[in-house]
Amino acid sequence: MSRVKPPLRIGIPPMLSTVFFPELLTAFHQDYPEIAVVLEEYGSVRACNLVQNDTLDLALVNMEQYNIDKFHNVVLANDQVVFCVNKDHRLADKEIVTTKEMSKELLIFFNADSVQNQLLKTRFEMDGYIPNIVMRSSQIYTTLQFIKTGKYSCFLYSSMLDKFTDSEITGIPLNPPIHIKIGMIWKKGKYISGDMQTFLNFTRMYYREHPLT
Repeated sequence: MSRVKPPLRIGIPPMLSTVFFPELLTAFHQDYPEIAVVLEEYGSVRACNLVQNDTLDLALVNMEQYNIDKFHNVVLANDQVVFCVNKDHRLADKEIVTTKEMSKELLIFFNADSVQNQLLKTRFEMDGYIPNIVMRSSQIYTTLQFIKTGKYSCFLYSSMLDKFTDSEITGIPLNPPIHIKIGMIWKKGKYISGDMQTFLNFTRMYYREHPLT
């Protein structure tokens, strides 16, 4: 029992867990079944804090936040935020959507520890509008059920849309767009175990071979 290694503790936001980790983790376990991995869902902001205080070893995060340079990091993918509505929604056929148009809709935002929320709040404030937020949630499934009614809207990453091809949801690019970088972070000065290095190397290779966009 003394030789049992602790698992890798990895934080991952709810949105990114939908796109990134199911296939990656399956592939990793096939190649390295002896390395245990424990995933914990947190928004990117909180995940960064938990990496800093050693609660997490690694975190997959939206890297568009002010303190990202405090961490070692590697960019895994580039993406953009899209405005998501039911395909029967009155805005569904638009090629782009403006802040003014979005401000008139019933919006579902993710919880406060989401970097996306910060980016969107800044965009609305800069354009002089107040978003009509009727719900905050960390659950993708719950959010999608609201969108399917045709009355509500939300913001997802464009790479997520292929996951919901049967859900009758469409994503509209923002004007101007909000581009993001998705990456893995770990604490500066932290000892990198062999298992941690193996996971980092595998993750880099996996997303070079299986890009999201």
